[in-house]
Amino acid sequence: MKKLLSVMMSIIMITMMLSVAFPSALALDGEVYYIDSVNGDNANTGTSPSSPWKTLSDFSGEKFNPGDKILFKCGGTYDCNAVLTDISGTKEKPIVISSYGEGDKPILTTDKNTEILTLIDCSYITLSDLELTAPNGGGIWIDTLGKASEGISLDNLYFHSMPNGKVNSRDDFSHGAAAARAAVMVKGLPARSRYAVNDLTISNCEVYDCANGF
Repeated sequence: MKKLLSVMMSIIMITMMLSVAFPSALALDGEVYYIDSVNGDNANTGTSPSSPWKTLSDFSGEKFNPGDKILFKCGGTYDCNAVLTDISGTKEKPIVISSYGEGDKPILTTDKNTEILTLIDCSYITLSDLELTAPNGGGIWIDTLGKASEGISLDNLYFHSMPNGKVNSRDDFSHGAAAARAAVMVKGLPARSRYAVNDLTISNCEVYDCANGF
């Protein structure tokens, strides 16, 4: 009995030490962040529907960990030209960028000559159930500067109304989705993007009125 009690006390002590030293190590799920273009405020915590952020553009990837979810409220329109650098989920716990609530897909847009979302050196990120439009720019740019990208998934995304007018020269496929007038651009110049993009999955996506798709 004393031996069993000693083992149980040891397990409790180890668990307490782990929870202090590595508070996320024992978490079963990641954090959920909510973004609401109408009722949100970037000064909020973003961790509940009653305290949502207003945009994603002002936040760097250091906030996000495996299993985290970044959710845009349905029915809203979001000015977004976000650059996420060196953030990664895992195969079992990807970082999810998607939607919540009822209504039409959230609209992510920018009127600048840039991308709606740029992922640099990112892995195991899933984007789903969003609408993306950029009348002067591009959709998603996936690039690698310091390491390979693994396991990015794009599912049920609707890309539309990206520059689709007549041009007098070939589109530039070396500097990103905006320069390429593309829904999705993978990598840039070979001298810039020295690492591979592996296991990229694009499924159930729709592209309309864009100069180039993927």
